[in-house]
Amino acid sequence: MELHHLRLSSPNDTLTLGNRIGALLQGGEIIALIGDLGVGKTLFTRGVVSGAGIFSDQVSSPTFTFIQEYKGPISIIHVDLYRIEHPEELYSLGLEEYFSPQSVMIIEWADRAMAQLPQDFLSLTLTHTGPTRRQATFDANGPQSSAFLSRIRNTPFPP
Repeated sequence: MELHHLRLSSPNDTLTLGNRIGALLQGGEIIALIGDLGVGKTLFTRGVVSGAGIFSDQVSSPTFTFIQEYKGPISIIHVDLYRIEHPEELYSLGLEEYFSPQSVMIIEWADRAMAQLPQDFLSLTLTHTGPTRRQATFDANGPQSSAFLSRIRNTPFPP
């Protein structure tokens, strides 16, 4: 377990952080997003998609479809588990079919599916620290996510 903390002063910082992380993707990364409603999980994801070189103005939370795929140099699978009420519902989604070294998974409300995640993933917890301020806490779980977190640490932030 390896932790890294960042302070985000505005929604733009959240978007910028996502953009910078998107530019670091190599494929196979799993980002488990955790945080309250309205903390910026989807905004962060919008930044990741843009930073990965995928040009889409349609990045929104797939709350009702559960899974949205954005195709580009690296495909990004965006999962939203907000509407999951029971762990049994996760099996019908077929999450394990999306885990691939050729794509990246970003899972909102990942705390509802921790038992279904592979052992190696990067957890990002976003917490409110003020009306527009957030705390971003990264937690690497495994060798691939530790290497990914090292790349994140070596990327200057804030701009």
